[in-house]
Order: sequence, then structure tokens, then C-alpha cells
Amino acid sequence: MFPSSPVSVAFRRYSTQTAPPNVVYDRKVPKSQTAYSLFDMALWLLGGITLGAGIGYIGYARVNLDKHAKLERYTPIKITSTPISDDSLLKSVIDEEDQKEQAILAAGGTMVGHIARRQSKGRLILRILQLGVLFMPILITTPIVTLVTRVTGSNKGSGSMIGTVVEDLWWAMVQHVLQLAGPCWVKFGQWAATRPDLFPPSFIDHLSTLHSHVHPHSVHATDRAIRNSFGNTIEELFLSFEPYALASGAIAQVHRAVTQDGQVVVVKVLHPHVLESIMLDLSIMYIGARVVNALPGMRWLSLPDSLEDFGRSMLLQADLRREALNLVKFGKNFAQSSQIAVPRAVYPLISRQVLVETFEPGVSIERFLERSHPLNKQLAKLGLDAYMKMMLVDNFIHSDLHPGNVLVRTPVDDFTGETMPPQLVLLDVGLVTELSEKDRKNFHALFGAVVRGDGRYGAMLMIKHAREKQCTPEEQEKFKSAMGQLFAEVGAKKLSDVDVGALLGNILSLVRTYRIKIESNFATLVMGTVVLEGLGRQLDPDLNLLTAAVPFLVRNDQGLLMNMAKEYGRRLFPGVFPPPTAADIPIEEGDV
Repeated sequence: MFPSSPVSVAFRRYSTQTAPPNVVYDRKVPKSQTAYSLFDMALWLLGGITLGAGIGYIGYARVNLDKHAKLERYTPIKITSTPISDDSLLKSVIDEEDQKEQAILAAGGTMVGHIARRQSKGRLILRILQLGVLFMPILITTPIVTLVTRVTGSNKGSGSMIGTVVEDLWWAMVQHVLQLAGPCWVKFGQWAATRPDLFPPSFIDHLSTLHSHVHPHSVHATDRAIRNSFGNTIEELFLSFEPYALASGAIAQVHRAVTQDGQVVVVKVLHPHVLESIMLDLSIMYIGARVVNALPGMRWLSLPDSLEDFGRSMLLQADLRREALNLVKFGKNFAQSSQIAVPRAVYPLISRQVLVETFEPGVSIERFLERSHPLNKQLAKLGLDAYMKMMLVDNFIHSDLHPGNVLVRTPVDDFTGETMPPQLVLLDVGLVTELSEKDRKNFHALFGAVVRGDGRYGAMLMIKHAREKQCTPEEQEKFKSAMGQLFAEVGAKKLSDVDVGALLGNILSLVRTYRIKIESNFATLVMGTVVLEGLGRQLDPDLNLLTAAVPFLVRNDQGLLMNMAKEYGRRLFPGVFPPPTAADIPIEEGDV
């Protein structure tokens, strides 16, 4: 009936080896006396219950989704949002949401913790069982892959190749499981790939290729979301509406349509029940983060705080009204630029579930990355200047600037027929980064230290403003020395020859090595800068981020030129200009 499990066989073998000398075991015991032990039956029963619960939950979810799909067109609608007619009303709606969040934080809680406490225990248990089934292959194969890579890592030739292939296959399985687990886990993998201050390089390299392509939901679900949001059907709001999605991501999908007044637009719609799914999975992550944070030596990671940052970004992306407000802000920030464009929100077709924005024609910048083009150098400088303005002037940074979210177009003058300078169109602005005034000053100071090549000062800044640090004074001194050596190597080069991506990556690697927990917004900015410089160098190998950053830094920090002069004075005359100390770091209000 049940074959003997490997665990029970190993258990008997261990029992045989450790039995007293006066007890003799007969290895040729009849099968009828060994095959169906209670130990075997308990193991198989436990595995069957776990597998059955997972399959049952998946089946239950599919049946309910099918049922919802059939009822969507017949269930009475309930309008869930107030029409938003202009920028000021949109801002007031978002401010009201922010006040609710601030009330929760003022009570001494966190947003993710508040969500976790409101979840049904039954739903949490069922979801944990489902995730257990999905992640079981990863848990089982992890020690095997670790052993194979360690054994083959020291070998050369075919042995090392085998280890590489096994590791790549395992990471492909991890990516597939994350995609099956749902939007929150896909986004978590993408977020983790931007945190080299927390995770090792191999983790970052493999998860950086994780994409969030999701099977699109039905047009009936889209129609219901539109009716719930605006009280009108697709036919009543649009002259034409493409039923097949242009693209479908982890959280939403987009359709092209034409409004009743003839305007070509893009309609972005959240996937059904995506917000409920996100809140349920965030609750499970919250439990896991608190468990890990309680383990010895893991507090420096500050996982609950990092999860709070991640959870907040997920909740912001699941409210399309916030993306509409981001479109308004980016439009104002680049109003004076004729070469940077963003879509415009179409009032009053804005709600939590649905966002209608202008359709912006253009060609994906990926086509320019794939081949040499006369416009490549212009596009690289244009993109880098735009990012420097976002980061160092506006303090409002697009945090998802991968090639799929950037279009290129070359306008033609209507009168002369001449081709105008190229334009960059920035799409999908749901995820942005804003620094507090204190963090912004610290970031500018650190960026200035990078420009000046002052590693020890940069290290002291990072230690002073670290959220958590579990390193001794001796280790802090080693961190300062390592940063000083890293910057000294950079200082030996011309500013235009510095590989900023490699430099920033090495800084985050040192932060992780010496267990200094930096602010997540800072890490996000650093990784965004690394990615952007990498894309820029693909377009123009001579591009240099530091050279482009100096004018913006000088414009916003009048003391930078004096600090740069002091640093070069220290290099030329060490006795005249002593090295900086902790007392040289200005004390901001609220510092401890």
C-alpha cells in the first residue's frame, strides 16, 4: 500500500548502527513486517494533507475566479469612487488618504502591521499552505544546489560548468515560482534585486532579470472595473476600445481606446482582487520578517522596516489615483523642457482602479540600445540630464526607469518639415522616490563626497545616519579605511574615466559586509543611478555620470567647490589640510 519512505529507511539504518551490542537486527525481515510502519504512514499522511490542501486551495481559487467571471456582467454595479475633475481635487483626495496613513503611524503602528492584524486567520493559513506547496521544490533543492556549487566551484573545466548550469536552472525555477506565487512576490523579487546592501551579488544578478508578465484578465473584468469607477460602460465612454491588452504587468494591464471626443488614450486597469492579494501576502511577509528579525545577528537587516518600505510602495502602485498625481507633478517639473514628455491624465476618468491617460506615440529605446544610431549620444545625454534634474533638483525621481518605460520620438516641424531634436517619453510613473529634507541633505553630501573622492567623509556620513549598525568601533574604522582606499583608486583617475556604476556597487557591497543598514530610499536611488548609467553607456560609451552631476550639485550646494578645493589640497599638501573628522559632519536637527 505505502512504500517505505527514505526517511524511515534512514531512521532504521541509524537505529541499527546505534543499537546495544546484545541486540541483533535481522536485515532480511519479511516485507509485511516493515513496509507499513506507523512512521511511514505518518510521513505519507502529512505529505498528502499538505499537497491536498494546496491543490484544493488552488482549485477553490480557480472555481471562484470562473464564477466571478461569469457573474461580472450580471452583478449590479456599485460606484466606488468620487469623480475627479481637476488637479486640485486629485491632490485633496490623495492628501486625505495620506492623513489616514499618518493617523495609523501616529498611533505607534506600521501600515503593514495594521494590514496584517486585519486579515482573517483562516485565509492566512490557507494562503500559507498554498505558498508552502509552491515553494517546496525550492526548499528541497536548496541544500543540493549549494552542495553541488561548492564542490564544483573549486574545480575547473567541466566540473565548474556543471555547477554553473545547475545554479542557473535553480534560479530559473525560483523566478518561475515567484511568478506563480502572485504579484506581491514578483514585485518583492524585483525590489530585492535593487538592494545589494542586503543581499549577495549572485542573488542580485539572477533576480535582476525577473519580469512581471502576467496573463491579462478578461475584457468583462475591465468593463466591470470601469462601471464600478465611473458608472458607465465601455461603450458609453469610448468610441472604440481594443479588447486585447497592450501589456499586462503584475498589478495592472493597459488597453488603447478612443474617447467620445476623438482623443486616443491608454486605459490602465488593476487586475481583479489584486489589492486583496497584495495585503494577504504582505501579512505573511510581515510574520516572516518579524521571525527573522528575532534571530541572533539579524537585527542589523531591520527587515520589518524594509518590508514597511516595500509594502508602502506596493500599496501606492495599487492606487492609480497616485499615479495620476505623479503624472501631474512630472508634467510640471518638465514643463520648461521640450525634450522630456510624460502622458497627461484625462479628467474625470481617474479612480483607484482605473486611470485614463493620453496615448504617447514613440519607439522603445530598446531599439536604440540594440544598434548604433546617430541619435544615441543625444539620447544618452538627454536621459542623464533628466535623471540628474529629478534626483538633485526636483527630489521627485522615477523609480522604474527600465528601457520598457522609455520611448523615443523625433517630432517634425509642421511649417518647415524639418526634424526637431529627439524627445524622451517617460511611462509608468506609479513608483517614485522622494527623500525627506534631512535624507536629501545627507544624500547630496554623500554624492558630493563621491565627486570629491573623499571616501572617509562619505563613510562617516553613512555610519552617522545609519538606521541600524552592528559593527564594533574597530570594524567602523576598517569600513572608513576601505571606503578611503576605494575612493583613492577613483581619485587617481580623471573624473570622466570613473565607472560610477562599479563605484556605487562597491559602496553598497561594503555596506553589506560591515552590516551598516542604510535608508531604503538611498539604496533605491543608488541602484537607479547604476542602472541608468549602464543604459547610458550602452548608448554612449563616453558618457560619465559624475561629469554630468557636477553642474547640478554646484547649483544646489554652493559649498561644493570649496570642499572640492579642500580635498585636492589634502592630497597635494597633507600637512596643511588635515583629514576630516566626525566633528566636520554638520549636526542636523533631530540627530542623536
